[in-house]
Amino acid sequence: MEEDNNWIFPANELKSISDEEKIERIIGIQFINYLATDLQIPNQFAIAIATTIFHRYYLMQDSKSQSEGSVWDIAASCLLLSAKITELCIPLNNVASSCRNATQKIDPKRNGTTIKQYWKDSLVYFEAEVISTVYYDLEIETPHKCLTEYFTQFDMVTEDKKLIWALANDSLYTDLCLRYLPKTIAAGLIYTVMKEQQKPLPKILPKALVDEGGSRKHQSKVDFIEFVKESDTTLSDIRNVMCEFYVFYKQNISKIQL
Repeated sequence: MEEDNNWIFPANELKSISDEEKIERIIGIQFINYLATDLQIPNQFAIAIATTIFHRYYLMQDSKSQSEGSVWDIAASCLLLSAKITELCIPLNNVASSCRNATQKIDPKRNGTTIKQYWKDSLVYFEAEVISTVYYDLEIETPHKCLTEYFTQFDMVTEDKKLIWALANDSLYTDLCLRYLPKTIAAGLIYTVMKEQQKPLPKILPKALVDEGGSRKHQSKVDFIEFVKESDTTLSDIRNVMCEFYVFYKQNISKIQL
């Protein structure tokens, strides 16, 4: 899938949101994660796609009339849509049941949201609204997919990969997906973990090549910075991802504990 720059914006073009709105976005992402766990969604890609749609939806709401739905309505609809994009067969009835169970625990006094039929109607209605709001653009790349490719290419130990993957999951709470390409975010997370641990940046594992005479030979390892430059990602952007993620993480870590 080719990367699409249409959804990447400079920071100064993104509307500044209030602390209350930031908390609402975090609640929405938490709800997506809760539902994904309850529904036993088997891969992180679907969750990453759902949160990307979620961020894009609220970006476009800045230029459209405000949604009638709560952050829960939108979050649940984004996950349902993502499940379809990733070809996960999850019945609407199951998603509605999970939504009802979740809202009973979170806010049992909220009118209507503990009723299963409410959620079935809400999911159908707001899924259509989300699709139209993001202009039917549902071809979405994620940092998680990039990381799975990088993990097979870079010379890295398993523990570092686990740390990077955990940061990738936390990065879904940020709006990095609106400002950087997925490959830039993925490279930035690798850079963050290695710098934090004061470890050298990884190198690309050499591949066995066969020359015209049939003899096997190996390429030398490619430096991380060289790889970044060849993939049209700048070191400056990677460092910016690291710095912005640090700021968000320190300000919001207590809010995103599930």
